[in-house]
Amino acid sequence: MKWRSILLAAAAVLMLGAAAFAAEGGGQLDDCLHMRIGDVTANPGEDIMVPVYLSDVTGWGVMAFEIEICWCDIPAGLIQYMTCKPGTLLANANGWSPLTCGSCGPNCISVAAAGVNPLEGSGVLFYLQFHVSANAKPCMCCDVWFTSIALYDPEKPLNVCSDDGKVCIEHCDIYGRVTAWFCDYDCDEMYFFFPLQGARVHLSKCGDPVATTYTDHDGRFEFECLEPHDGQALGGGECGYCVDIDYCRMPDGAITAFDAALILQHLVCRDDLDCCYWYNCGQDIYPQQIAADVNCTGVITAYDASLILQYIVGLLPAFPCPDPWVWIYLDCSSCTMSCPGFFDIVGIYKGDVSGFCYRQDGAALTAASQIEVGVPQHHNGYVDIPVLVKGTENISAVQFDMKFNHAALEFDSVRPAGLTQGFMASGNVTGGVLKVAMAGSEAFSGNGRVAVVRFLRKGGPIPATSSRVSLTYALLNETEPVIFGPSQDGIVGFALGPISPNPTNQGTVINFSAPKASHVSLAIYNVNGQLVRTVHEGQVESGTHQFAWDGTDSNGQRVARGVYFCRMNADEFSATEKVVLLQ
Repeated sequence: MKWRSILLAAAAVLMLGAAAFAAEGGGQLDDCLHMRIGDVTANPGEDIMVPVYLSDVTGWGVMAFEIEICWCDIPAGLIQYMTCKPGTLLANANGWSPLTCGSCGPNCISVAAAGVNPLEGSGVLFYLQFHVSANAKPCMCCDVWFTSIALYDPEKPLNVCSDDGKVCIEHCDIYGRVTAWFCDYDCDEMYFFFPLQGARVHLSKCGDPVATTYTDHDGRFEFECLEPHDGQALGGGECGYCVDIDYCRMPDGAITAFDAALILQHLVCRDDLDCCYWYNCGQDIYPQQIAADVNCTGVITAYDASLILQYIVGLLPAFPCPDPWVWIYLDCSSCTMSCPGFFDIVGIYKGDVSGFCYRQDGAALTAASQIEVGVPQHHNGYVDIPVLVKGTENISAVQFDMKFNHAALEFDSVRPAGLTQGFMASGNVTGGVLKVAMAGSEAFSGNGRVAVVRFLRKGGPIPATSSRVSLTYALLNETEPVIFGPSQDGIVGFALGPISPNPTNQGTVINFSAPKASHVSLAIYNVNGQLVRTVHEGQVESGTHQFAWDGTDSNGQRVARGVYFCRMNADEFSATEKVVLLQ
């Protein structure tokens, strides 16, 4: 895939490196004293102590030294010389004068000291203390060099050799933010929509990998403790640090049933899917059409809409495309050589057809728009639960999560109903919750049913409390309506049961519920379908009710042992439960 690469031209490390110097006498490493500037790291705003090392001088008779050090011309105030301090060699020396330092120019320091006894051992001869401004920009580099070195021995001339060294600023942070449609990096502007958590971000230097991190819940990423570029001069160089984003995860809910509906509308010429929001797409690039082709066949079909619905409810773990992101380079006139594509890169996420185009006005619901569970219809072996909407206008996608009693019910199917005739529908229980997604090319408005969810009954009769279902989340297009729950007394429909005890030796108690005042018939039948006893016939109030059957017929005679059936009829509701007499 095409990675988004970002040149961080001013993002990483301030470097002070030693350069070659003019030494008295020349000489080789095996016949000269050795001096070098040590490697040091610091943060912007801190002081740094730059060590100047001297190799073992025992027996060389060093009685004095004069050393001049200069550094590159950097912007004023970014690094300032403060003072010099003796190192371990001078601190342990006997009979030496205090270290003397003085300025020899804007960027040069002269250091001198003398003693009556020769220096012994090896280590830091002295430190130069600098202050690095808090405004010092990362990735700035500055060479430091000896312009002259003189080590004095009263008996013989001394040869001096040197090594390169460097001083670097640590914690030069590279940071940015990754967002939904655009995986953007920006050091100053942090205000983007839809931050992406868990986007994988790679850092490279001159093409070599350095580190990997992930965006946090706010989409931000940060790299710390970066090393300098080898040999890079102040203000840059031909290569720099690049941030590559090779994976971006959309936030939950970015892909909705409305995305599938847009595909269906596109196929019947109601939507060209050419919206680019405020962005100038150019070059015949249509992000919506790229996002709609979720199986990467090169064409948009109704099957793409079907795959989106399956993905939403969890039947499809991922789209068939090898990578959900497609990177489109629109205008690279400002792109850099080392990190192409810094400017005008659009990251298009497969499945998110609406993108920014419809989030504001895709489903302009009224304040009265609502969705709710209707009165379930209990049948032998299953329960149908309708889902209804009110106050809707121009809706082409419905999505909801339903909570139900897993011990009593098992999800069977979901089908469009009423307002959504002709819609596609998909449902699946995932994470313990039923998720339903529906989409169509024809929008609906008004009030009525949008779906009927069928549950299979597990085992015996379902108590009234087991009939309770609720919607925990819903979308109409891409806007959340008001969710209304079941009636306050918790009875959402007619229900027969439980019947207890069952089996029974003497008699049993029949429980049933009614959501409203109704005419209810409760009767016992034998296996031949003949009426044995009418337990109740008449009006009941809403709520739960109990009626006893003592195991006798209409004449008060004890019936024979065996299997009997209790049937309840109320309005259009009818249900039957088995009763077993043991005596």
